[in-house]
Amino acid sequence: MGSELERIRARLNSGNAREASRCALAIIVVMTIAVYPASALADADPASDVLLAQNAFYPYQPPVTHALEAAMETVLRAAARAGLPLKVAVIGSREDLGAIPEFFGRPQQYARFLDKEISYNNQPPLLVVMPAGFGVVAAGPPNALAGLKVDAHHGSYGLVRSAILAVVSLVRATGRTIATPSISSNSSAGGPPSILFAIPVALLILVGLATLRRRRSRRHEEPDASIENP
Repeated sequence: MGSELERIRARLNSGNAREASRCALAIIVVMTIAVYPASALADADPASDVLLAQNAFYPYQPPVTHALEAAMETVLRAAARAGLPLKVAVIGSREDLGAIPEFFGRPQQYARFLDKEISYNNQPPLLVVMPAGFGVVAAGPPNALAGLKVDAHHGSYGLVRSAILAVVSLVRATGRTIATPSISSNSSAGGPPSILFAIPVALLILVGLATLRRRRSRRHEEPDASIENP
């Protein structure tokens, strides 16, 4: 990004405002594409792809804090050691479901669908968390989460925190015990991707280009003061 900004600055210094404008617009387009994961834009079911390689799928917006992700990974490792290698999908909005938004608000139905998507030679225990509740497949007794409510009032933080507590409850329902990881009380979501901070810079560049063009236009329209009238 720094090299691109330097290139724009060089174009401005050389007076090539049109080329600098093209560079700035290209940066904005690239940054916009980078902000939204490709799977979220085009995949029929983003969580099914993510859970093939990872143990947890998190809401895209707002992003969760790194500390909360670490707490989730800690509890999932503990659950696996206790004999329950869970996969967890935390769904915060219809956008997290890609091309199948009709499953939003139906955690158990989505859990059955997702189970078919990620089960090949085996059926991994699966937990789905939505604002509407929990969905489980092959994760122990059906009533293991009967006394647990989803925190739907604090965005991604509340959902992921509820997922962590649900993992602990599911393990305990199998007769094992694992510790509940320390969870920060800070409900603020993780910051936006760092690339977002460069967007205002690019916009400022475009504003500067427009100003430069207006000044150059006025300069060409004004009479040259160095030429005396006859």
